[in-house]
Amino acid sequence: MFNLDNGLTDLVFGIDQTSPFSAWIQHRHTTADGAYYPIVLNPLGGNVGIGTTGPGAKLDVSGSQPESLLSSTYTSETADALYSQLRFSSYGGSTNQIFVNDDAIIKIVRAGYGVYATHPVTHASDMTFLLNGNNNGAAPSEKMRIRSDGNVGIGTTSPLAKLTVMGQIALGAQGAQSETYGYDLYIHANNPTLFMDGIVSSSSPSIILQPRDSGGTTHPFTLAVTSTGNFAMTGGNVGIGIANPLGRLDVQGPVARTGTTATSPSFYVSGTLSPGQTGPASGNIEFRHDNGTQGIGFGYNTIYQTGSNTNQELNLLSRGSGPITLNAYPYSTGNVGIGTTDPGSYKLNVAGTIYTSGGCTGCSDVRWKTNIAPITAPLDKIMALTGEQFNWKTKEYPDMFFQEGLDYGLVAQDVEKVLPEIVYEDNGYKYIRYDRLSAILIEAVKEQQKEIQSQEKRMQEQASRIEKDEKDIEYLKQELIGSTAMLIESNKSLKANTKEIQDLRAEIVSLEGKVGGKQ
Repeated sequence: MFNLDNGLTDLVFGIDQTSPFSAWIQHRHTTADGAYYPIVLNPLGGNVGIGTTGPGAKLDVSGSQPESLLSSTYTSETADALYSQLRFSSYGGSTNQIFVNDDAIIKIVRAGYGVYATHPVTHASDMTFLLNGNNNGAAPSEKMRIRSDGNVGIGTTSPLAKLTVMGQIALGAQGAQSETYGYDLYIHANNPTLFMDGIVSSSSPSIILQPRDSGGTTHPFTLAVTSTGNFAMTGGNVGIGIANPLGRLDVQGPVARTGTTATSPSFYVSGTLSPGQTGPASGNIEFRHDNGTQGIGFGYNTIYQTGSNTNQELNLLSRGSGPITLNAYPYSTGNVGIGTTDPGSYKLNVAGTIYTSGGCTGCSDVRWKTNIAPITAPLDKIMALTGEQFNWKTKEYPDMFFQEGLDYGLVAQDVEKVLPEIVYEDNGYKYIRYDRLSAILIEAVKEQQKEIQSQEKRMQEQASRIEKDEKDIEYLKQELIGSTAMLIESNKSLKANTKEIQDLRAEIVSLEGKVGGKQ
């Protein structure tokens, strides 16, 4: 050993001669046996290293083997000895301290409340956290436990889940909300605060979520879902404004519903609805675009377009080639009206102009008409029209649902020059009221038929004259044949007479020759 002695105390340096051959330093009183004093390293500044030549903190303990870097034991169980195996104190003494012992018990002591001799029940397999509370000298009590299986318990020594809390829970920002309403869950957002309370009874077990401010006034409850997650509620129905929801989501308006109710609907909404026949109205149900400009509303027996933008369309779309039907099932035997609230006895009653590529029944009662007059020059009008064959521009106008392949019809701009009354314009494009052509075609056919009948009459008269002429020609032909036969016979007689004349002429010549010779 080696001693440094100042007369009152000495600093002893030694080395054990047996395993593990430790080297040690001890500061003690030179004469009083058992009087030991602190050893201070670098009191004027600088770091202390254990296992390292470059300490980076006031005490830097480093090791390269799987060994304990810091260990503390005690030899007797004096006051607070249970907690003093490892102690962390604030600067200046023991005002705020944390103690750890080998039973994995952690004790936190607040400033000025001393040390305790009470020995709590320990569980070597768990880690427990104890606090002494707010009373000086009060025995510490367990506040939280981390079990060896990883479960955490607050207010319980036997947590059955990853986190088990026995008592009230408060989440969120620290607010002025008074936690005096007896609810089980507080979610603080300064003001108001959301309270959740579990109410269990044999008739109606339920969980109530209710935001209240510091004065106890209730506020609306909102559930929000982030853009990257989903919100799902399964197992049971959800009611808004109603304690016993009938469907998966049941919303009741400010007035309790009466009368018959739906049987186990998936989605059920009731309230004091307005007719909605004049548009958005108080109490109705509406689904709108997030900017509020467009949407669809539901009123009393009414579906309507809603939103701040007026003159918007309301569309009914089927999937693929599926049909859209109105009153097509035995449940309903009613009729359909467009532009009228009274379709009468007609399955479809339209009050207004109809555009269709097919046909429809139009109004034609004489009592609805005035200035009735025959159509002038109908055939000339039809003759001035030109039927065309063409192909529709299906790719350029897909929303018009034009048919593929060759088609036949008229060109609206050409028809407008002849019959402007049956051509109209919508959104810059021209359309033909083809049904109006039927009356013109009827009169044109009638006019053409008159001309045909007149020509037939003239042809019959000509045929009669031809027949008479043919008879006359036949008579003349027969007369000519008879005359020809007589001429032939006459010709024969003429030829015979001519020969006789020629013979007589020869005799005369011969006689004249003889007479001349005698002279």
